[in-house]
Amino acid sequence: MKDHLTGLKFSDIIWRDNGFFYSTYEQQGTFGKTYGQKVFYHSLETEQGDDVLIFERSEHPDREFSFQTLAEERFFILKEYNKEINKINFYYVDYESETTQLRPLLSNISFDLDLIEYHNDKFIGFNTYLNNNGNIIEIDPSNLYNWREIVPEYKQALLIKAIPFADRMILIYKEGQHQLITIADYDGKLLHRMDFQLATTVRGFNGNPNDEEVLYGVSMYTIPPVVYRFNIKTFKDKPTKTTRVTFDYQNIEYKELECLTSDSVTIPMILVYEKGLMPDGNNPMILEAYGGFGVVEKPSFDPAIVHFIHEGGIYAFASIRGGGEKGIDWAKQGKGNHKQTSFDDFISAAEFLIEKNIQIPISWPSRESPTEVW
Repeated sequence: MKDHLTGLKFSDIIWRDNGFFYSTYEQQGTFGKTYGQKVFYHSLETEQGDDVLIFERSEHPDREFSFQTLAEERFFILKEYNKEINKINFYYVDYESETTQLRPLLSNISFDLDLIEYHNDKFIGFNTYLNNNGNIIEIDPSNLYNWREIVPEYKQALLIKAIPFADRMILIYKEGQHQLITIADYDGKLLHRMDFQLATTVRGFNGNPNDEEVLYGVSMYTIPPVVYRFNIKTFKDKPTKTTRVTFDYQNIEYKELECLTSDSVTIPMILVYEKGLMPDGNNPMILEAYGGFGVVEKPSFDPAIVHFIHEGGIYAFASIRGGGEKGIDWAKQGKGNHKQTSFDDFISAAEFLIEKNIQIPISWPSRESPTEVW
């Protein structure tokens, strides 16, 4: 078998034409440091030794790269991370140009930027420069550093994902503990808005640029995924796949709370319990949090939570600092030398539940993920 590749680790596989891009690393021993990333292109039905080296930084082996294609494989985009000075460089190949060599696009960008599409001869980017929650910008290759804002930052909603289509974008936000979907054109005009109930996770909407119908799924801690078919032109949807359950999912209540930390910062919380339950401090409780890597909590169906609730328990989730629920600044406040803040927030959440007589001050289960080194 010719298409047998070795040495791949933490690699994306990005398909283009009759092959794909991938990356390899050097490594010192089985558990040694991973360094020296290289990006290759592999043509199908060829040996790995014939693969084309696309990019490396032999003089800077600690640098890392990510890569993608845009505009139906017209562009190959490579993103280089220089962690020593916290800068990003972009390179690109335009396969419709006379030369297909990798060329510089943007240099020494000091913030996070993702290119998501190429529309009307301009790159479309998801940007967090000088804003906490993210916006959508347009970059003209003939005037690379004079960017135009298409969709502004929403102060009350965090932009999680932008999905481009031929003449519009689907934008997924988190507004407090609710998810929000908007559809906008490439001039920023709002075409449609979809609101979802508390603690709902919405996934999907992926498709090809010219698709008019896409699939998306909705789930909660106590509701398994329901898949809908959605028309991005008419904005009509209908369920296509559901999961049968053996419990009354409508007999479960979700409640949104806020608690103050020891340094007077407001932490969002969610409680989940059976309808009619009056918390009096005697109910079993699980308090969970994450608070690392800027990760945004996306509630998903968990049968264990359902069983716990039906046995009289209360499930609680606290969006502590270090996570991404309130944007980049929120994540930074629980990162690195500030990691203790995440643990203090978790303690504050537990103390709040005790103070409100939702839980008594005894040993109780908690699930905070170990992210001390982040």
